[in-house]
Amino acid sequence: MSDPSVTAVRKRWMGPVLLVSLAANLLVVGFVAGWYFSSGGERPDRVSREVSHLVGPQFFRALEPDDRRALVRDIGQQRDRMRENRAELQGRIKRLLTLLEADSFDAGAVQMLLEEQRASVASRHQFGEELLLQRLSAMSPDERKKFAGRLAQSLKQFRRN
Repeated sequence: MSDPSVTAVRKRWMGPVLLVSLAANLLVVGFVAGWYFSSGGERPDRVSREVSHLVGPQFFRALEPDDRRALVRDIGQQRDRMRENRAELQGRIKRLLTLLEADSFDAGAVQMLLEEQRASVASRHQFGEELLLQRLSAMSPDERKKFAGRLAQSLKQFRRN
């Protein structure tokens, strides 16, 4: 038979252990719920983040969810263009690493790679801006005013951070 003093010790520790376990579970649920509601219930995937950087995160967040999805779809239709740009970037990074690992540093070659990178980024942003402009042009005046309000709010939050 079990010793009554051992059973009493187990009962004494069981309550606090269960309480700590419950608190930890509630903490996890709170984090998940906070994340879910702070993102408007949308899970930002890799494609959405990529599109967000093409048009600017504040502009992307200011769009209605349907417009965001449409913008992601529009950019997805240009997948080959994006893939080429990504392949060029990977090639530049490999060349940059080779230049950096060389015994003698060629500042001119590194500068040329950085200039190519700047031009590539500018091209990607221009592409994103064109698609954003198409989306904005399709909006009614009322929709654009609402977009402007959300954009102003997004920019205020950005400045606070």
